[in-house]
Amino acid sequence: MTRYLGVDYGRKRIGLAVATDDPPIASPLETLRGTGRPAADAEAVLAIVRREAADVIVVGLPLNMDDSVGSQARTTRRFIAALRDRTDRAIYEHDERLSTDAAESQLLDAGLTRTRRTAKRDKLAAAVILQAFLEGRASGAEGPSRGAPG
Repeated sequence: MTRYLGVDYGRKRIGLAVATDDPPIASPLETLRGTGRPAADAEAVLAIVRREAADVIVVGLPLNMDDSVGSQARTTRRFIAALRDRTDRAIYEHDERLSTDAAESQLLDAGLTRTRRTAKRDKLAAAVILQAFLEGRASGAEGPSRGAPG
């Protein structure tokens, strides 16, 4: 059984989610405090990868709505490069447009306060990203995932 770690990378917060391929259901895990330094953040995430025995890492790539690569996507790609320099596990990029909006909507529907939403948003966004990746793989779609094994 393959174990996945989903990552919603941000300079201040890094949301994490986990899943297996049987059943392919992503669950929010935790939110790490980001340092803003991709190499240091990669080390922190890889500690979780080892703890969770994850085989595959799926990182959300925040492309702009017009498919262009903005500053956050460039920062995320530096983070992904830092991960690839430090592990031989498979690493995939997955288009994360609107994942944070989807997470925020779910949290609003749950009636959480602003403070509680902030505490949960990033790990829920990571679960949204990972679930979309798993569903794309299950359907065989050539969807928005990029990259390949690291």
